[in-house]
Amino acid sequence: MSAVVDSMTPFPCSEHDELPVINEATACCVFDKVESYISLRDLKVGQHARVVRVQADGELGRRIRDMGLVPGTEVTIVGRAPLKDPVALRLLGFTLSLRNSEADYVMVSPIS
Repeated sequence: MSAVVDSMTPFPCSEHDELPVINEATACCVFDKVESYISLRDLKVGQHARVVRVQADGELGRRIRDMGLVPGTEVTIVGRAPLKDPVALRLLGFTLSLRNSEADYVMVSPIS
């Protein structure tokens, strides 16, 4: 049983720390499989997306991930301030407000 579980466990991707490699033999990274990804800042109000990667390092990266913006999380843009900053998004049952400068570090894949 342990061998079966081990064979299904993703391997770490050397290029993208947050994302696993699907198959070590082909070194196919999940991040490389995403057809189109954009910054969270570029989403329109009402648009849905899935977080692909947080590009920020250090304290800012940790803070963004601590707020729930980790790979695989689905988000919806629910509004923007009159001057387009900050952006309000819905994820994991709560609403979060991010400055555009922070949203630039969150790469997402739009969900149709």
